[in-house]
Amino acid sequence: MYKTVAVNDAGLRIGEDHPQARYTNHEIDLVKRLSRRDLERLIALAQSV
Repeated sequence: MYKTVAVNDAGLRIGEDHPQARYTNHEIDLVKRLSRRDLERLIALAQSV
């Protein structure tokens, strides 16, 4: 059974398939859907902790 891996033009792994990836592609999609105001609130909340 084979797994499809995302690669760039140079053949290097990208996205969640990269060995040092910190976030999944799904998490990135969720962040991209946030409004600027929501994103600013999340960042401010994270910095206050």
